[in-house]
Parts: sequence; C-alpha cells; structure tokens
Amino acid sequence: MQFVRTNQSVPLQRLLHALAQSSAPAYHDDYGRPLPVDVCEEPERYIISASLPGVTPDTLHIELEQDALVIRGETPAAAAAQNYVLRERRPARFYRQLRLPHAVNAAAASAQLQHGVLTLSLPKAAEALPRRIAVTAL
Repeated sequence: MQFVRTNQSVPLQRLLHALAQSSAPAYHDDYGRPLPVDVCEEPERYIISASLPGVTPDTLHIELEQDALVIRGETPAAAAAQNYVLRERRPARFYRQLRLPHAVNAAAASAQLQHGVLTLSLPKAAEALPRRIAVTAL
C-alpha cells in the first residue's frame, strides 16, 4: 500500500495507518494483481472507491462483517475471438478486506457502480460520531 503525504489532520493519518496495519488479508486476484482502493474520511462517513472495469452488480458482493468491509466478485471473460495476437484480459475472482477504525451503520450504507468505478458510502455509527459535551456552571 502506498501513501501520499498531505497536510490532512491527524485523525485522517490515524485512519490511514489503521487501514494499512489491519487490512490483512490483502487482496489478490487469481493472477496476483492488487485491487487498489481509495478511502476518504468525512466527519460522518467513509467514502471508499475502487476501479472495477467490466464488473456488473450481479457478480459483485459487498459485506460488512463486524469491523471489516469485504469486497469480492469476478471480472468477466473477454469476448470470444480467434487468433489472438495478445491476450491480457482474463476472467478472475477478486477479494479485498479492509478493517475500519470505527463502527459503521450497515443499514444506512450504500454502493454505486458507475462506469467501472465502485463507490461505497459507509455512515459512521452513532457511537463513533463526535459529541459535544455541555458545560454547566456550579
């Protein structure tokens, strides 16, 4: 996993570090290629994006298992043709698991697959959101 240094706040750096430390098992498809993902933290949710060209919703499975997000599926076979000169696209199964540093509200989670890009919106659970504590005078 490769990180890009930014001037983001410390909580985001902690999130990225936690994801890097706890993302095992890492993704590998049948050919050992990684499934790159982008994880963004907003105050009330996580946004996760992954490039999945050619994948359809019926071959894609997304699950939240306790504090882990699991993305698995299959890439389709290339169109049948004779006399290939070069053939690099092959059907493959893929699997990626990410551990999330905070609990999420699975009932309010959503996923969209548009133009080969999967975008997940995972709202943080109420207990994971920051709360303001009122101070009273005595």
